[in-house]
Amino acid sequence: MEHPPEGLDFGRYTLLERIATGGMAEIFRARMTAMAGVTKPVVIKKILPGFADKSAFVSMFVNEARIAAGLSHGNIAQVFDFGEVAGQYFIAMEWVDGHPLSRVLRRAREKGHYTLPQPLALLMTAEVLKGLAYAHTRLDDRGRPLHIVHRDVSPQNVLLSFEGQVKLVDFGIARARLAGGLMSDEPDGMGKYAYFAPEQARGRELDARADIFAAGTLLYETLCGRRPFEGDATDVMRKIALGDFPRPRELAPDIPSALERILLTALAVEREQRYASAELFAESLTRYLNTTTPDISPSALAHFMGYLFEAELVADGRPVLLPREFLSQLSRWTRVSSERRAFREPAAPEVSRGDRITEPVPTPEDLRVDTSSEVPASPGAEPGSVGRGRRERTTQPIPAVPDSASGAEGPRTDGESAGQPPHSASGTEAAPPTSLSHSTSSTDGVRSTELASSHPRSTPSTGVPLPTPQASSPPRSTPPTGETPLTAAEPSRPSPFLSPPTGVPPPPDLAPTTHAPPSRLGFRLAALGAPVLAALGAVLVVMVLGRNGTFSVELSSSPPGGAIRVDGRPLDSVTPALLTHLPADGEHLLEIQIPGMVPWSQVVRAERGSTLAVHARLRPRINTSSAPGTASAKAANTPPLQDADWAPGGFRISAVSHAFRVPVSSAARVPLDPARTYLVHTEGRMSLGGPMSVEHAGYFLEGDKNLPAHESFGVLGPDEQLIRNAASLYVFVLDAHREDNRGGLQVHLRELGGPSFPPFRLDARQHAVKLARADRFVVHALDPGTTYDVVLRYTAEPARTRGLSGGPVGRVLGLVGTDPGPEGSPSGLALLEVGQPARLRGASWLQLAFPDDHLADNTGTLLVDIVPVVRPSEAGMPPAGHRHGRPTP
Repeated sequence: MEHPPEGLDFGRYTLLERIATGGMAEIFRARMTAMAGVTKPVVIKKILPGFADKSAFVSMFVNEARIAAGLSHGNIAQVFDFGEVAGQYFIAMEWVDGHPLSRVLRRAREKGHYTLPQPLALLMTAEVLKGLAYAHTRLDDRGRPLHIVHRDVSPQNVLLSFEGQVKLVDFGIARARLAGGLMSDEPDGMGKYAYFAPEQARGRELDARADIFAAGTLLYETLCGRRPFEGDATDVMRKIALGDFPRPRELAPDIPSALERILLTALAVEREQRYASAELFAESLTRYLNTTTPDISPSALAHFMGYLFEAELVADGRPVLLPREFLSQLSRWTRVSSERRAFREPAAPEVSRGDRITEPVPTPEDLRVDTSSEVPASPGAEPGSVGRGRRERTTQPIPAVPDSASGAEGPRTDGESAGQPPHSASGTEAAPPTSLSHSTSSTDGVRSTELASSHPRSTPSTGVPLPTPQASSPPRSTPPTGETPLTAAEPSRPSPFLSPPTGVPPPPDLAPTTHAPPSRLGFRLAALGAPVLAALGAVLVVMVLGRNGTFSVELSSSPPGGAIRVDGRPLDSVTPALLTHLPADGEHLLEIQIPGMVPWSQVVRAERGSTLAVHARLRPRINTSSAPGTASAKAANTPPLQDADWAPGGFRISAVSHAFRVPVSSAARVPLDPARTYLVHTEGRMSLGGPMSVEHAGYFLEGDKNLPAHESFGVLGPDEQLIRNAASLYVFVLDAHREDNRGGLQVHLRELGGPSFPPFRLDARQHAVKLARADRFVVHALDPGTTYDVVLRYTAEPARTRGLSGGPVGRVLGLVGTDPGPEGSPSGLALLEVGQPARLRGASWLQLAFPDDHLADNTGTLLVDIVPVVRPSEAGMPPAGHRHGRPTP
């Protein structure tokens, strides 16, 4: 730090030392002198003299003062003064006695901690999210939302104090809607690019979910010891836009799967699939912390800061007392971490507080990856494996599309789980033998979209045109006249020699990369300064990624080599492949089939010019007597049935023939406000006539056009469920015989960020709904001693329960039981979703149905595959009923 001689008077402040100098401002530790000689330590941030006459920077500075001065929260550094001294604008803010997270991470590494202890990392991130949640929900003087978005959540802007406080600073490029106007004219490309959200990297308009992604990036870095996206500006921007990063557990195996799910939800490429608010993200972390480390408190963070900076504090005359209990805690927290390999790839050069993007601006030529160099082979490595510290992705150039074919911007990618809150962070309990539970084997279950491919591509690929569709089965989305036909560019097979031996750090580069010589334009841009570079870089990314009326899909599968169909049309190539020129004005059905595996399908849609990374994990069939996909294909061309015995292959369920109208007289109804968001959960257990008790119930929502079909029904349980855009909530029990039901559940409802309402009772008899045979589909003849995976897949005409405007519904209610047929007592209720296989144990039958209130606009179907994965002889499972729930007294 630089100490001004004898202190420098600056208005009523005395500047004591310069803390940092950024691209447009400098920051000083200062002292404010008030009346009667009262002094107070403060921080002064003032514009550098060379920028005081530049209106853009002054406007940004004033914007920060106006936004931050109106924020008063324990996790936001308070701004209490703004003014001008001798032509220099300044902001006076709260002095936080501590260090930024960036320095904390560096010091931790110096002391041998390549990651922060998990409880402290979660506590710190939860505090940051509380500050963000406060800023995101602020209102102006007339009660209108300010829509504040920080846009620069990074380690340099998170301060940790020696008292254990966490403070968010630097709203210099934040946006807020004040007095009806947008108080920042800076582009959405401003900020530290390593912490950009995908929509920020694509140059699109931002909302609060961009800050949620940045907070997830912070958490990833503190837990894994490196950033999820590393490299130069061009590489990082591309990786962020594609969601190309190593899964957390690949870098830090000690991260529990429940925590990884929380982190991956925050880092979803499509913002509709992230947490809907910073508060929900914070609640998930807090709930997980309370379960795993209930004794954690800010004092532990204070002790950790003292532990890291003990020498400086002692030299400053501030003794450090570290309780024995904390040292014991720290030893436990770091035991697993210390056993990890110490090697970490070098992080990208740190960006200082004031600097922004200083890497060369990505140009259209830069965004094409050189694939001419081949990687030499070395024997012995496992096929398809990749060094965990680094992943390479080859994107083939997308042919230009005539301007006439661009069209309007396509719909956003919602995904089949869009808007759904994450599962409970407390982990997943062992599934009972007569229940459905989401499979967490291997990499924590199959998900319909894996955002990071694990297959590097090193050689150029060739575009494969789609065959001309037959007139009898036209595709659902036809490119406009003049568009280039859809092609599948098949990347090279992953070399079996790209992985280093187990336990050896991967080399930073496996082959030299050639770079085009810098252009004169690049040098001229570099001379303009970091903020202007950032703005121009965002514009160029938009030009490259967003100019076409089509989008692309990087499609891969495990295992690879799957036959691909797009909108029912087969391709000549197999996975992995790059599908280009998919029209962005509609949905597209992707299908993959591999002999001996359960077929996979997924409906995708995206904005024009974007590229989705989709990974399919196929599961093997067991004892299938027919060719793979034969039963499913046959099911797709036969009328829907109401009952069927289980057989290898698939069944088709219809949103028309297998839907029931929720009876108002039977279900418990609660009126809601569609403009508000609620959290609902159940408490207690009830009996449905069988020997076991249950704790789940079904729900259905009435709402306006803003309520998508995918969110209109589900299952309530002990974990809180997010409810929004709903005018009424109906809660019910599915059971054919209510006479022998006993007990009930307490249903708790609270407004997000608001008050809780008195709980209401769901009675097991009064609120039981019996389905008519014409309202459901039942699979009989299941073997209670066999474990099955239940896999839902979209068809070419996916199920819809709210018309075309409501979007496809990728879920269905599943009721299971052990008694013969659905007339017996059910054993459990579960929500089955596309892309999330459910594990079925100990069941004799499975009933599937779509709840609805208006059946006239229902269309489409879903395919259901019920695949045996464990036979009794393989698992030695106890008989049904011995592991499910608790016996009812």
